[in-house]
Amino acid sequence: MGRLFNTQSNILIVGLVRNASLTLESDINTLSSAFQDFPNIKFLLIESDSSDQTIKTLDMLSANMNNFEFVTLGKLDDSIPVREDRISFCRNRYLEEFRTNSLYAGIEYLVIADMDGINADLTKQAVETCFINLDW
Repeated sequence: MGRLFNTQSNILIVGLVRNASLTLESDINTLSSAFQDFPNIKFLLIESDSSDQTIKTLDMLSANMNNFEFVTLGKLDDSIPVREDRISFCRNRYLEEFRTNSLYAGIEYLVIADMDGINADLTKQAVETCFINLDW
């Protein structure tokens, strides 16, 4: 199948994380593999309220991957008690980073991914199908 996207396209994969230390590295590896046809991939994750080793895992990924960034917003559940409001707050943060941070200048595709271990079946072929249907 021919590619319908520019092979030099820049993508940013964003997501929210909380208590994801057990699945986070696997999710990043799966997403990296699924989007391997894009040579310029960046990751930006927004963390809040984790009580496990998520921040340690994020630090490790950031140290080992030059295309990986994260922002931790600390403990939000006291100031934003409604879960959906916290999610909205965190999503707005990655949108703000996308719009204002020079690291993300030139990004052509924004991919929003769940980071809670559900990416195991995502494949390169599945990503390619997104570019077959041109009437989104």
